[in-house]
This record gives sequence, C-alpha cells and structure tokens, in this order.
Amino acid sequence: MVGEMHRRPQTRWLCVGCAFALSLAVSCTSVPTAGHPDESVPRALTGEPIDPLDGEPGTLVLVAFVGPECPIANACAPYLADDARTASGLGVECFIVYPFHDLSMTTLRDHARDFGLAPTFVAVSDPGRRIVRALGATVTPEAILVRRIGQGRAEILYRGRINDLYSAIGRRRPQPIHHDLRDAVIAAAAGQDVSKPWPPAIGCIIEQAD
Repeated sequence: MVGEMHRRPQTRWLCVGCAFALSLAVSCTSVPTAGHPDESVPRALTGEPIDPLDGEPGTLVLVAFVGPECPIANACAPYLADDARTASGLGVECFIVYPFHDLSMTTLRDHARDFGLAPTFVAVSDPGRRIVRALGATVTPEAILVRRIGQGRAEILYRGRINDLYSAIGRRRPQPIHHDLRDAVIAAAAGQDVSKPWPPAIGCIIEQAD
C-alpha cells in the first residue's frame, strides 16, 4: 500500500540546461533496445512504448500522476477528469501516469475507466518511474503542465495539486475552493504566465524504483 504524506515537490535534474524563472527543462528518454524489451520503459495501457514529452515543439502537455490505492487521488479523480476535458478543449494533450511496477495493465485500465479518466487522458504505466524522475513528481495525485521543447525535452509551467479539496492529510473540504490546475491550463493555453506555478501537492508518496 502507498503511504500518505504531505510533501513539497523536489526537483531531480535529468537534463543539461534549465530555465530558472517559473519553468524547468526536463527530458524523458524511453526507447527500448530492439529484441530486448525493457520492462522499465513507460508504456500506454495498450502495450506500446510511449513518452509524453516527445512530440511537436511548442505543444502543451498535461501529465497527472495517480494511484488506484491512494484515497486522495481517487477523491480528486472527478475534478482531474473535468480539468482534462477543459485542457483537451484548449488543445492540450493529456496523460495520466501510474508509477507502479506491481499492478497489472488490466488493473490500471479498470481504474482509468471506473474513475472517468479515460479516454480523455492517455493512460500510461511507468513501472521504472522514468516519467516520475523526469518531471520531479513525488506524490499521487500530482499534476505537471509542460510545453514541449523538442527531442523529448519539455519546460515545466506548473507542478502541484489538482485543487485544494484537501488542505492537509485527513482534512477534506466538501468542495474545493481553488482550482489551481484548471487555472494554470487556461492561462498557459492563452499564452499567459501561470500565476501560482508551484502549489504543493498533498497525497500518497510515490516510491522510487529499486
């Protein structure tokens, strides 16, 4: 079981060169060797290797980390699904990432379906925590909004909570007051700076790969 803890995200650098204002350059390489499948490579739940950071430069991408056994992530899922629909309508590509090595693809597909996260999100299994390390995620749920730079690199525009449904572990509001992720998506899609890019995420710790 994944434990619960309130932590402020810490960055782990995996690239050379970073922008020091409100964004960070990151990269995530996930190319398996031919004939020797790498089980740590991120894969879509249909089985093919996938890298959310790889794509047309300038495009916006929302990557949200979730966990089937995290009650906070599950409680935030309906709001996350709503934010993804808003983001998708603004041309933002949306991915949910499951950073677990011990859960089957069937379990992850069932969770994405049952919590309304698919098909708006492309669901990804990240058993080796490659995407986790590339983006500096620490808990589920946590959302990262990036702008692709090219060659599998991206600029972080927002990293933090979905909203303030939880003010602390064990302290849940009836409804969220501030929709931080949604506001960040709308601002970025309009070409504006995100006013609050680093609100701490509250949730269940993502265990690092061995």
